[in-house]
Amino acid sequence: MLSRVALLVVSAFVCIAHSEEACQWFPWTNDCPDPHKFPQQIRVAFAGPTNTIGMAVSWTTTEFCQSVVQFGTESGVYTQTQTGDLPSSYFLSWQHNVVLSNLEPLTKYYYRVGDPSDTMGGMSEELSFTTKPQDGANPRASFGIGIMGDMGTEFAQGTLDGLLALQQKELIDFSIQLGDFAYADDRAASAYEDQQNNWGKFVEPLASMAPFMGCPGNHEAGMWDLWSGSPAYNLVGNFSAYNSRFRFPYEESGSASNMWYSFDYANVHFISIDTETDFPNAAYSETGYEKEKWGPFNTGVPDQVQWLRNNLELARKHRAERPWIIVYGHRPVYTTSKRYNNSTAVQDFLEDLFWEFEVDLYLCGHVHAYNRIKPTYKGELNANATTYIVAGNGGNIEGQNTIFVDPEPVISASRSLEFGYGMLQILDNENLQWTMFNNQTEIIDKLHLTRPRYD
Repeated sequence: MLSRVALLVVSAFVCIAHSEEACQWFPWTNDCPDPHKFPQQIRVAFAGPTNTIGMAVSWTTTEFCQSVVQFGTESGVYTQTQTGDLPSSYFLSWQHNVVLSNLEPLTKYYYRVGDPSDTMGGMSEELSFTTKPQDGANPRASFGIGIMGDMGTEFAQGTLDGLLALQQKELIDFSIQLGDFAYADDRAASAYEDQQNNWGKFVEPLASMAPFMGCPGNHEAGMWDLWSGSPAYNLVGNFSAYNSRFRFPYEESGSASNMWYSFDYANVHFISIDTETDFPNAAYSETGYEKEKWGPFNTGVPDQVQWLRNNLELARKHRAERPWIIVYGHRPVYTTSKRYNNSTAVQDFLEDLFWEFEVDLYLCGHVHAYNRIKPTYKGELNANATTYIVAGNGGNIEGQNTIFVDPEPVISASRSLEFGYGMLQILDNENLQWTMFNNQTEIIDKLHLTRPRYD
């Protein structure tokens, strides 16, 4: 016979099983949604070719299921549905990427994602994003962008909180991560995918409510804590997590790979480049210096170098309506860090192109510190040259472990070892403002850049 205590326990379980908390106790029952199919790490990014408005919506599940986005312009009213291709998996999770096309400009859309066939809860909570302005419709538009690099999770809470505050105050329209997202490769092999997911959940409040753009860094390359002959080693190698988890507008910008792409926003042409592969003497190449020779990703013509030239030539043709050209990548062209010497390969790849096409600003990370470089060409100050900003101080697990060159070189305008984040404000066709904050929201550095600046 059951004791009185046992009967009370059984009765409690029966009551719970019919309550809203039932699935916390019995997630495997037929009356509960499958937690492995529930969408997590939701993120959005710009998509669609020039003169169209689109958004790529991405998320992660731990089990195979459908990829569906329901959306509309009124909260709770989803008048449109878009089903994506089958999800992809590079290791232990499934990545869903769905592109929404032909959206209205500067419009707030409410959306949810998941698998509607799981009727007990396969869809996410409602989220929202606002689309970009129509290309060329308002070339003097003023807007802001949140910037962070080398983020991770360990010391990045202040960075995330600061960017969220800017986003919630509508001071930034979208964010750019300058490579080295999760630092999953700094963990044991058994924790690699957990850290990828932890970082995805960490940034979801920011990445699910406004476009979250990015570029590959060296920590996206693969997993190091595995024997090179292991099957899992190749599964997570060759930048597979990056290319599976993110869907950036590479096809729309004529690129051969998600590793590099471009997009327009109001009066700015943005270019995202790959500083890890696909140019002469790149780190991950036969003549590079990294351990693995992953890539190349230029499976067709043009390769990244020719693509960048073609892209800059097109941007120059449209400079009247989009006067600003801003490029971002992971590794610096210039830095005054002793530990991370200037990369001659990256300089050879980018510097002359930046000079020829009058690129205004280059944003990067890799150096675990903040460093702003004055307009510089061939190592010398030149008012007509590109301004370089190194913002690799987002909060990574490796810490701010660089040593600066002393005395400070004349090309260096500002530098700091504090963790932080930046805000880039496009004020109009002739004025741009950059502000670097530490994780206590104090201003580290400020720059006002004007154009045209040429003699």
